[in-house]
Amino acid sequence: MSLCVRYVTDTCVIREDFMDFVEVMDVTAAGLAKTIIDYLRQNNVNADYLVGQGYDGASAMSGR
Repeated sequence: MSLCVRYVTDTCVIREDFMDFVEVMDVTAAGLAKTIIDYLRQNNVNADYLVGQGYDGASAMSGR
């Protein structure tokens, strides 16, 4: 799975950066969520103000 972050800088510029490829063993929703949360914790990313979006290649569903 690839992890990317999109954020607004102090100068109000929107950035999107690739973080890492992460190996996934459990592809259920709960397993993916655990993988993401574990990665963020291991890398000291403060998740207090994060909002998540996930896509599995079904682009027609991205607006739902």
